[in-house]
Amino acid sequence: MTKEILYRIQKNFPLSPRPFKDIADELNISENDVIDIIKSQKS
Repeated sequence: MTKEILYRIQKNFPLSPRPFKDIADELNISENDVIDIIKSQKS
């Protein structure tokens, strides 16, 4: 799942009011899960 999220952010980041929700919807996970995964990669 992490790879898919990182790929989506790097290659085709959604330009919308809630881009992390858009990514979450595509991957059938919650927006908070997307944000948590991104945060875990930063640390």
